[in-house]
Amino acid sequence: RFNLESFKQIMGQGLPLALNSALYPLANLQIQSAVNTYGVAAIAGGSATSSVIAMTDAFITSFSSTATVFMGQNLGADNQKRVKQSFRYCLAISMTLSLIIVTSVYSAGEAILSIYVPGDAEAIRYGMLKMKYLLLFSPIGAFTSIFSAAIQVRGYAAYTSAVSIITVIAFRVFWMSVIYPMFATYDMLMLCFVVSWI
Repeated sequence: RFNLESFKQIMGQGLPLALNSALYPLANLQIQSAVNTYGVAAIAGGSATSSVIAMTDAFITSFSSTATVFMGQNLGADNQKRVKQSFRYCLAISMTLSLIIVTSVYSAGEAILSIYVPGDAEAIRYGMLKMKYLLLFSPIGAFTSIFSAAIQVRGYAAYTSAVSIITVIAFRVFWMSVIYPMFATYDMLMLCFVVSWI
């Protein structure tokens, strides 16, 4: 049967996360618009790298979902020891896996990108530049995704969404409006992601 208290809890957890997900594309809109000014090679190389990073992220961030499940189950069972164990194991596995995947993919970066943009050296150059910033620093994302999962399991989804909106979304708008115009290079454009993650 319908239970108002349960419904409130579901909405209290779900709405902040939904708002956060909805706002992310807006923050990246300015960045993509700036990427487009560097021409077709930057667009092609960046798009290829985004596809590669999406695949690596699927492996790396999957452990945040794992942390949510195991920590949530153990919280429900009121087993605090296993809640902490689940957190530590997921963090250790996620960080180790991310370092292995990132190192392997970046080492083979040019070969991988040449599958997406065969024979286009300029697109591969832009792709490798993007990979240098977004892929090599993606272990930061693995680290924060586990912490976010742990905070959400504890019932503070609104907190993680607020932090994300301020430190990632608002910061990227600030960077693109104030910092990037002063040093308008492709590297500064990619640094926007790294600094906002940190």
